[in-house]
Amino acid sequence: MSFSEIKKIKQAIHEGSLWELVEERCRCRPELLSALKKLGEHKEFLEMFEPLSRKSFFYTGKVSLNRPIVYRYRKRIFERYEKPEADILVVLPESGRPYSKTYYDVIKKISEKVNAHFVVNSVFGPVPVEFDEMYPIGQSVVPDEVEPEDNLIKEYIKRFDYHDVLNWKDDKTFEELKSFKKKSSFNIDVQKIKSVAFYQFGKCQDLFRGKIKIVKSKNGKIRNVFVNDEHILSVRNDGFFTLKMPGAKKLHSILKYPNMRVVVNDDAVPFIREGKNVFSKFVVECDPEIRPKDEVLIVDKKDALIGIGRAVMNRDEMLSFKKGIGVKVR
Repeated sequence: MSFSEIKKIKQAIHEGSLWELVEERCRCRPELLSALKKLGEHKEFLEMFEPLSRKSFFYTGKVSLNRPIVYRYRKRIFERYEKPEADILVVLPESGRPYSKTYYDVIKKISEKVNAHFVVNSVFGPVPVEFDEMYPIGQSVVPDEVEPEDNLIKEYIKRFDYHDVLNWKDDKTFEELKSFKKKSSFNIDVQKIKSVAFYQFGKCQDLFRGKIKIVKSKNGKIRNVFVNDEHILSVRNDGFFTLKMPGAKKLHSILKYPNMRVVVNDDAVPFIREGKNVFSKFVVECDPEIRPKDEVLIVDKKDALIGIGRAVMNRDEMLSFKKGIGVKVR
């Protein structure tokens, strides 16, 4: 192996694009491609170390769907997602992102007439339109004419039990929808913040109980979420949320221990209250579902909330390492 190749590998690790580099190199020899496919059998283990998001997701072929982030997305869509109160599912074909803008006219036209929900039959599997700015969906680069995952959309339909399902093709589909009379209550902005929160934090319906106010940027993207005039969430560049303290307090009361929690020993408590980072040697317990870049609740041994931050490690790493930052505190 040449020094230039080692340099490329280091750069890919730094940029978070090692998967893309490996997939590119494995095209050179059939044996390497077979080994990469074999690696896909361990995606459940690899997902534990996969950060919540990366800069981008470049699709290079079917083998890209073996990446741990795809496994996580498909797992969480069936475990954590809750569909809005809609009787009809409209399945949209894969298209340009963000889906909600690409299909804006279609969604608006249908929603004015019937109570429908919209899901894209994507290469990642079923993608509700409210997920279109979230990683890996919103940051993915996928070539045209890629076969969607039809088996997963069938599983999605069965799991969420819609009364009627229609595949959108053209205006003929709209004519079929005219026979349904119930008007839509679908609000894509409200549904987006709820769906992303469920995906990121787990089911937390009470987080949004009260008067919701959504603040957008000049280009129309959601930036901040208020409930009863309290600033609970801000939106990151990857489409996920940054927790504010009022939001953290709500989640702490909603989610049962140990969900989202990093438990520290008593020696670290006063330093964390001052805003110091959590070092792994002070962590005594942690939610097994926490992944790098996850928002976390920092608590003491009595489960009192003492801070919020972003995880740098997963549970196994925090409890094993004696050096290094486990959580960056805000």
